[in-house]
Amino acid sequence: MSPELFAFLLASLAGLATLAGAGLALLRRDHSPRLLAGSLAFAAGAMLLVSFWEILPEAAANLGTWWPALFLAGSGALLVVALQAGLDKLAPDRGRHSRVGLLVALAIGLHNLPEGAAPFVSALASPEAGLVIALAIALHNIPEGIAVVSPMLAGGASTVRALAFAAVAGLAEAMGAGIAWLFVAWLSAPVIGGMLAVVAGIMVWLSLAELLPAARRATRGLAPVYGTVTGMAAMALSLLALG
Repeated sequence: MSPELFAFLLASLAGLATLAGAGLALLRRDHSPRLLAGSLAFAAGAMLLVSFWEILPEAAANLGTWWPALFLAGSGALLVVALQAGLDKLAPDRGRHSRVGLLVALAIGLHNLPEGAAPFVSALASPEAGLVIALAIALHNIPEGIAVVSPMLAGGASTVRALAFAAVAGLAEAMGAGIAWLFVAWLSAPVIGGMLAVVAGIMVWLSLAELLPAARRATRGLAPVYGTVTGMAAMALSLLALG
């Protein structure tokens, strides 16, 4: 097996771990208001923490300073606003939670594109290092799978549809590895940093403008708070494993 093929397979398997999180979400397919709010808040907490702890700092490091990273993050937020408007026009009758699920799947899929390049490039330099990074990425893809599936189930999507979107979001990691394979000579640090900054803006805006408000509307209890903290803790543990 060639080193490039080995690296590509590592990245692909790490992305498919998203389906493990999707399976966990399916085990608790209970649409009570508290569980719905907790699931939405869990997704928001996980996405906020990974954006501020991992994605934005890495983007700023690759770009050399925080200002372009913050500008591009703002551009990512504006992209979500445009996507929201487009979804409202194309599917005005779609449930709000289902729309949230679609946006989350898109955000995580975009996040996984540059992330898929990490185990690929690392495995080319050192197969052992690539394996460790792929395992760690697989761990933090589990809460991402929950983040995709929970809002879609809450919006009335079928199991097959929810799993399909989780699979697409996970396979974006393989696509990112494939792009790295084809264009490894052109993947400079500023290019990767710009991509990461845009994705961070998408995830932060989606969490603050869609997921957390939807969780608060679902219940007046403390489920959104517990869900947010749990989502942050789950993502923090997976990122600590990555570090």
